[in-house]
Amino acid sequence: ALHPYPDDLLIGTKAGFKPGKIEPGQTSLPAEGRPDRIKEECDLSLKRLKLDVIDLYQVHVPDPQVPYEDTVGAFVDLQQAGKIRQYGVSNFGVRDLTDILAVSDKIVSNQIPLSLLWRVIERGYLEEELDWPIQEMEIDKLTFTYDAEKDLGLDPKTAAKVNSIRQLRQID
Repeated sequence: ALHPYPDDLLIGTKAGFKPGKIEPGQTSLPAEGRPDRIKEECDLSLKRLKLDVIDLYQVHVPDPQVPYEDTVGAFVDLQQAGKIRQYGVSNFGVRDLTDILAVSDKIVSNQIPLSLLWRVIERGYLEEELDWPIQEMEIDKLTFTYDAEKDLGLDPKTAAKVNSIRQLRQID
């Protein structure tokens, strides 16, 4: 819908979920951090987005079945191949973030879970747990948004109220 893209637009996307549909009782798709899958998803994203290179490519969630070295290795390979400019992570908590930073100091972002319903980060959780402020890591924090009716299953009237509150509380 936005293509051709404005020159000043930074485009980011993610990889790392097994393809499919969310099954009843699940809250998300299963993690998939295998290097071959990360690379395949990158090629698919480049094609769908009609791009030669992705500005920011992130892994959706930590995959406990795949060593961080393997997942990061896929991102490094994609960067060296000129398919991505920067790479980051999403939904990494304190332990996961500490572990992956031990593997690579080139991670530029951590898209943290921050929303009207999940505000742990505002209480200094990362700073307290890690003993240093996240700003010193030179990693940008990104946040996600949701649609209360679609994503939370609320009725339209309640969803409209939640969405309007969310818009008032967005962090710049």
